[in-house]
Amino acid sequence: EGLTTPGGSVSNLYAMHLARYVADPDVKTRGAVHGPRLIALVSEDAHYSYAKAARVLGIGDNNLIKIPTRIDSGQMDTDILYSKLKEFHTNNTKVFFIGSTAGTTVRGSFD
Repeated sequence: EGLTTPGGSVSNLYAMHLARYVADPDVKTRGAVHGPRLIALVSEDAHYSYAKAARVLGIGDNNLIKIPTRIDSGQMDTDILYSKLKEFHTNNTKVFFIGSTAGTTVRGSFD
């Protein structure tokens, strides 16, 4: 079982859309306003489609946090990722999505 998509951009949109619904099922009836602040975390080298998906879904650019990558490997810096997870663990703020990358277009790095 699974889902075939026409490419990475749509796949990233579907993934973020599904994660948003799981994190905030009331968005279906309430809409994107007056719910919890939803935060998505991605690598600074992540595909540009994550920004597009955040805009389409009403998450917004300010809630798509780009985690710096390690200089030696190009991988998302997990120390900074964990720090951000702790930072956003507050009332009415929910990290609903962490987008990892399997082969960045810049360096071919894996998170």
